[in-house]
Amino acid sequence: MMTVNTPFECHRQAWGFTLLEVLVALGVMALVMVTLFRMHGSTLTLAGAGRFEAVIPQAVSRILASVEKDRSAPDRMPEAFETAFSGLSWTCELEDAALEAPVDVLPAQSERFKKIRVTITGSGKSFELVTWRYFSETPDG
Repeated sequence: MMTVNTPFECHRQAWGFTLLEVLVALGVMALVMVTLFRMHGSTLTLAGAGRFEAVIPQAVSRILASVEKDRSAPDRMPEAFETAFSGLSWTCELEDAALEAPVDVLPAQSERFKKIRVTITGSGKSFELVTWRYFSETPDG
């Protein structure tokens, strides 16, 4: 008696995956996942750096505005600054500007000319700004 093989019986063994095919598929998936996780980590790092770079101009403006209002304590800032710029620390130094080049400035005007150094740190980065301001009145008057 002769048996006739149906198409399903002839290809029955071809339906499964070999161990080699499964290992190759797992290797490809592992490579893709590692690449995605690295890209995600880089994105988080760039986002943190971008946030730091984005808030620096606003923070410096607030610090300089505070110093121009009250020169007695340049490192003092209202609490609103701390909540708006959480994660940042800063220092501000106010000193007499040493004018080295020959300039036509009266001694009374020279006392009003101040050098301001602002340093802001956060997210593993640091930013320093040095600027000069001419104050229209002396601190005591």
